[in-house]
Amino acid sequence: MVKDDFKRELGTLLKVALDEAQVSSTNPWTTRETGEETNKGMDELFMLTISSQLFRVILIMHFAKSRAFEQYVIEALKLNTTVIEDDKFYDFVGEVGNSICGSIKRELGRTVPSLGMSTPNRLTMECHKYVKSRRIDFQCHQEVRSDDQRLFSVSLYLCADHELDYEVKAAIKNEDDVSSGELEFF
Repeated sequence: MVKDDFKRELGTLLKVALDEAQVSSTNPWTTRETGEETNKGMDELFMLTISSQLFRVILIMHFAKSRAFEQYVIEALKLNTTVIEDDKFYDFVGEVGNSICGSIKRELGRTVPSLGMSTPNRLTMECHKYVKSRRIDFQCHQEVRSDDQRLFSVSLYLCADHELDYEVKAAIKNEDDVSSGELEFF
């Protein structure tokens, strides 16, 4: 059994990680929680995992190499071209996934010791069946858009082998969240 607070915090960590992974200041993306997978029409994915001795977090970044997504990557990389090579496109997408997963791992690591994280693996949608065949204790989904175009979606799955009773304390994100005293001059 996984405590509801831990599940809720994982959903929050995904949202925060997507905000932190923002790659373009001139054309920022927006995110929205979807409640279910929104991978229709997306035939590729990057899979990353965060593992402990008690659970696994599987992060799947669903995407299609659409013209809109290619253009977004070209602008984010500040390339002076209208066409992007496959290697550059996939490296960029993999690094975005790596950044998202790394942010979640970093925050979980404040509470959960000895976490491991995989590197991004680009797979076909057929591999998604394996994840769906697992016992999933929690899942949350976010869709990422820019200029009303869907770029990709991210699904987070938690598979726990044992009861999880962690209290994840989210890191303070801005100075407004900190109560501070005044400086005293002598």
